[in-house]
Amino acid sequence: NFILAFILMFSGSFSHTLTTTGDIMFTATLPLKGEGTSVNISVSTDTLSFGNIALGQSLSKALTVYNTGTGNMLISSITIGDDMWTADVTTLTVAEGDSGTLNITFTPDISGNSQTTMTLASNDPDTPILSVSLAGSGVSNISGEVSGTWSAASSPYYIIENSNVPSGQTLTIEPGVEVIFSGDYWLTVYGTL
Repeated sequence: NFILAFILMFSGSFSHTLTTTGDIMFTATLPLKGEGTSVNISVSTDTLSFGNIALGQSLSKALTVYNTGTGNMLISSITIGDDMWTADVTTLTVAEGDSGTLNITFTPDISGNSQTTMTLASNDPDTPILSVSLAGSGVSNISGEVSGTWSAASSPYYIIENSNVPSGQTLTIEPGVEVIFSGDYWLTVYGTL
């Protein structure tokens, strides 16, 4: 038994062959390959802002990840602190001098401002963990026929086209709800408000 270790002395690709000779006419060879790397991670922005997104809708934005060092950069994990955001991949390999793209999607499930952090864990010796801030707002967009209850938890409600409460229907607006008309629209009540 023996232990073979590869110790980084400088960057570049290495290839050697280990040959052993036994006592009774036995010779074995083992090809060895390795790469010394000194990757350098950077990103196109340290903050991705998604703006106002209607509840139940999604918006994707691209984040470019650069490797300005030597050797292949391995992003071994991509984690996001809030499940309203998702990344299209969980790992990424970026060649020396190249870039890769992560697509981040925001799908708000609550109204209001939300912020979280995405972390990229890589083999960059100087920045093994790189953080990117993510921000966006979930909004309630209203159009067409409406009824039910508008809650303060889902406020503000944006009227994005002419809307109405139909005859025989009721719309309850809880105290503290903010209603914003996003243009020259109206809310007509044929039922009960």
